[in-house]
Amino acid sequence: LRTFASALVVLGVVAVSTYFGLALVAREGAAFRHAEQMLKESEVLLLHVVEVQIGERGFALTGNPRFLESYGAARSSIAPQGKLLRSLVGERESELTRLDRLDSLLARRFEIADEVVRVRRETGLQAAADLVAKGEGDEVQAGSRRIIEEIEEEERKALASHSGRSRFGTGLVQSLLLAGMGIFALLVAAASWRANRDLRARQEADARLQETLRLQRLILDHAAHAIISCDTSGRILLFNPAAESLLGYSSEEMVGRQTPEVFHDPREVAERASQFADELGVALEAGFEVFVAKTRRGLPNQHEWTFLRKDGGRVPVLLSVTAWHDARGATAGFL
Repeated sequence: LRTFASALVVLGVVAVSTYFGLALVAREGAAFRHAEQMLKESEVLLLHVVEVQIGERGFALTGNPRFLESYGAARSSIAPQGKLLRSLVGERESELTRLDRLDSLLARRFEIADEVVRVRRETGLQAAADLVAKGEGDEVQAGSRRIIEEIEEEERKALASHSGRSRFGTGLVQSLLLAGMGIFALLVAAASWRANRDLRARQEADARLQETLRLQRLILDHAAHAIISCDTSGRILLFNPAAESLLGYSSEEMVGRQTPEVFHDPREVAERASQFADELGVALEAGFEVFVAKTRRGLPNQHEWTFLRKDGGRVPVLLSVTAWHDARGATAGFL
């Protein structure tokens, strides 16, 4: 009887502990999925904000109405994307405050972009270039990007936190089930079934994450603008179809084999090295570092350059360089 009572006590402890462990896993799993969706939707919003600037600067530079099509499409997508983010934020005051600041900056960004488009239409390239050169658009763009990146950073921290807690909960449940296995095999079987169900939930979350990555790949492959990614040494990691069309090189020729120097005018690179060295107060040699020196220092980095096609043709472009970071926040490469 005493042994049976002891077994009941152990069973009770196991049952209660298992319940709280599984509840932790379920709660943290739901929080993980929410943070995952927040991160995905903020990345989509950032993409639209970048497309607005590309469309505005592209039209200002070339006068080609096709840039206004992507500009209008991206701009019309920002408002509903912002509403979606607000619905996901709920009542979190700090995030709502960030979104209020972002709304104000985006409204100002649209005003500046509209003015650049109007001036380009009515007055011409030089007037539009003078307006862009004032730098307010870049400052507002950088401010908008910082807020979105702050949101993304918070969600990445939340993903790591919820993932760790979920793993802890799963480990706790497994340990308790092993401890109770010798007493009540049926209870262990039932608890294992619940643990496996949670495991399937995490696998489904992983599958959704893979789908998100596939969507990002689809966006890159069908983007109307050239997108090129490099590691910190300049080695090209991504070269999308629009970049292939613009420069005449195939992805196979570029990825892992070349740096952006191959399609830049060496004389222009040398001139910019001297210019940027004076601006930054550092020694700067002509090479890949010229393209990323400002970005490394957290400064806006968008300039007009001349790209050299594989067939020898010259293409004027508006190049925007941003950094991307690993899970620890260190710079992992440039886009």
